[in-house]
Amino acid sequence: MSMQPPICIIGAGIAGLTAALALARQGNNVCVLERAGGPAETGAGIQLGPNAVRILERLDVAISTSSHIHRTEHIEIMDGLSNSCLASLPVGVRTRSDYGAAYVTIHRQDLISLLWNKARDTEKITLRTDFDVRDLQTGRARNLLVSATDETIEAGFVIGADGIWSRTRQELFATPPPRYSGKSAYRALIPLSEDDKASDFLTTRIWMAPRVHLVHYPVRGGALLNVVAIIDEATRSPEWSRPADIVQILPHFADWPDTIIQRLNSAPGWSRWSLAELGPARSWFRDNVLLIGDAAHPVLPFLAQGGGLAIEDGFEIALHLARHNDTCGDMTNIADACRDFEMSRRPRVQRVQAASRRNGKIYHMRGVARLGRNQVIQQLGGERLLRQYDWLYAYHPPEK
Repeated sequence: MSMQPPICIIGAGIAGLTAALALARQGNNVCVLERAGGPAETGAGIQLGPNAVRILERLDVAISTSSHIHRTEHIEIMDGLSNSCLASLPVGVRTRSDYGAAYVTIHRQDLISLLWNKARDTEKITLRTDFDVRDLQTGRARNLLVSATDETIEAGFVIGADGIWSRTRQELFATPPPRYSGKSAYRALIPLSEDDKASDFLTTRIWMAPRVHLVHYPVRGGALLNVVAIIDEATRSPEWSRPADIVQILPHFADWPDTIIQRLNSAPGWSRWSLAELGPARSWFRDNVLLIGDAAHPVLPFLAQGGGLAIEDGFEIALHLARHNDTCGDMTNIADACRDFEMSRRPRVQRVQAASRRNGKIYHMRGVARLGRNQVIQQLGGERLLRQYDWLYAYHPPEK
């Protein structure tokens, strides 16, 4: 193995770092190429279901004991106009007893730092910063990655984990560019006082209303409240992330409870993301290059599984390579492993994408549809609603 070029991963995000740890665990030499000067992640908070937490624990990433996480005990489904709780999902008890891991919330930067530090301390992983891949030359037995400064690295296998705007995908895969979904996400981090911590602000809540919904949950161990407002908007922002003003947000919450309006006004600043979707790619693998995470299959954030799918992808590609006894010297084995990986992952990914899109429509229902939705949720109750996601949270990656 030491005589073979390493597996190179483009992107040190959630998918890339998880893949590096999983591949190194199987005995592979891995080089992670990050164009930034160090670990960085846009966004704010992220929810990790037990399907993701369980994998991180298998990789010895100390997610469950980190002081940065907040363990979610309940997810409350709220009607934003009536200020009423329709159902409370008992995720704390259920995830630990039935799914074998906690449901946690964490700041994205804290999660990336945990993964980065673990990778940095792993002997078979090399982390390269300030390496912006300008050119990727694929070959039958070798791939060559060229940086913006003309530095070259030889790789036996390349994994593109460079996000929804993946340059790897744009250069090698005949996939249309991401398209605007018609929804924008406004994000803020709000400091929590001691009085706030004693209130229900530490409870994860999803507030639904016509053409808008709001999600909030604690991060940084309960020091900050991560708030995300998803709004139907016809106009796409020209940038992936840009500063936003509260005056862009408040008109969409005119009929909401005063406590929510006050909380929105208390945010020190807002950022806007235009949520994008990607048409189905015919394949995630070509010329010894594999796409994973958002580079392959971005998912709208209405099921809180973008990070979960990235973690699953990173873990499972290592299992498929190990199953084919690959040593990065036999390109046929790599191709077989990647085809098996895609065949295994695609049905689950498509199910998550469809469920997320469906949630986005349900959350924004209006008129009679909204009233009917509320009635159904109340009749089902939190326990039965959570049972509908057994397929999601109880998922265990196959063993080698």
